[in-house]
Amino acid sequence: LFDIDGTYRWVDGRVTLMPLVEGPRRPRGTAALVDRQGRVWVGFSRGGVVVHDHGRTTAYSAADGLSEDTVTAIDEDEAGRIWIGTIHGLSRFDGDRFTTLTQGHGLPGTRLTGVLGDGDGQLWMGTDFGFVRISPDEFDTAARHGTRVPYRPVETADGLDGIPTNRGYPNAARLPDG
Repeated sequence: LFDIDGTYRWVDGRVTLMPLVEGPRRPRGTAALVDRQGRVWVGFSRGGVVVHDHGRTTAYSAADGLSEDTVTAIDEDEAGRIWIGTIHGLSRFDGDRFTTLTQGHGLPGTRLTGVLGDGDGQLWMGTDFGFVRISPDEFDTAARHGTRVPYRPVETADGLDGIPTNRGYPNAARLPDG
């Protein structure tokens, strides 16, 4: 749970503050994920991402390789990769460091609004340009060689009606049928 005062959790029938960010000013939570390892990832507006790993908390920011400090989406794909969308790009965490692509690498639009891995190994993103799909292998190639990442836009011919927004969270969800 998020509000303007912090990030909360439900423990033993009570709401308690999660001590994710120290100090008098806590950034607003914008995205959250509990991954397969039980780690709690929380993204913030102007606060990067914090990982609560069974009692240990680690904060990451643009200084650590995240594409920007305003996080808009977090997802874990079928391969266990953590993907973090921000207002300026897409970052993948490999357990030690971030690999990041931005509009300069060919990502469409200027704002990522959602990110979601599917059961076929593809990554779906909502951007202010629209919905697009990329391959994690193509992401790796673009990051390694500094090339543009190819993507497939999802258009009205695919049944899309309008462009995605980031009003409300979560802004992407996987249903049981894909």
